[in-house]
Amino acid sequence: MRKSYKKYIKEVLSDNPKGLHIDEITKKIKPFFPDLSSEKLKTSINATLSNDINNNGSKSEFKKMKGEKGRNKKGYYQLKRKKQSITEKIGTKIEKSETIESLTDKISDNYKGKAGEYAVISELLFRGYNTGMMALDEGIDITAIKDNKKFNIQVKTRTIKNNTISVVLNYDYYLKNEKFETYYIIIIRYKPKNERIRNEYLIFHPRDLKIYFNDEIKNKKNLKFTIKIDNARFKLDNYDLNKHLNDFESII
Repeated sequence: MRKSYKKYIKEVLSDNPKGLHIDEITKKIKPFFPDLSSEKLKTSINATLSNDINNNGSKSEFKKMKGEKGRNKKGYYQLKRKKQSITEKIGTKIEKSETIESLTDKISDNYKGKAGEYAVISELLFRGYNTGMMALDEGIDITAIKDNKKFNIQVKTRTIKNNTISVVLNYDYYLKNEKFETYYIIIIRYKPKNERIRNEYLIFHPRDLKIYFNDEIKNKKNLKFTIKIDNARFKLDNYDLNKHLNDFESII
């Protein structure tokens, strides 16, 4: 199911916190609406932003950007910064003060991979999904059903080494599963110094991969993640991935 203009706009502006002109927003969203001309898409995006700001006032998630003299810059929009809740502040995300130890797993990748799949199944069951594990690995590890809707999930399990993890998604599998509702979950295992091992989950929808790997997909190349932990943030090049962290609620 295609998401609304508003949700695509929000995702683009979230990745560009300094704000963007309406032309640049349109350019970044255009791959998701190949059937629309850029001009029609721009008109729809502009109407969506204007209506949201006018109808919701101070409660709108968007705002017009100000120029040097305090006047609105024509065509420029920005996502309002969301204040962090107490729950978010004390959550399980890696804290700035934590020293991350590199883990050396003594088990084979087969054991680690299967353990990761069961960990995801456990999280889904707690959230009311009926789940099943695939007998053969053809790019899908888990199927999940909730409210009569089916989802496919591919799981990759990695441990942090030198504040970095690497994951490769096979392009052929990606292309094969693109037409289905397929999510990609990267389990990140790490150990803060003098503490127990933790698991974090980065959860991606195919639309996210189109943003992060647009060139690779166009050129039919494998999708290579090199994720670095920088100042308590998970980074892929210049993208902040923390919005995908433990976001099981996005599987809808």
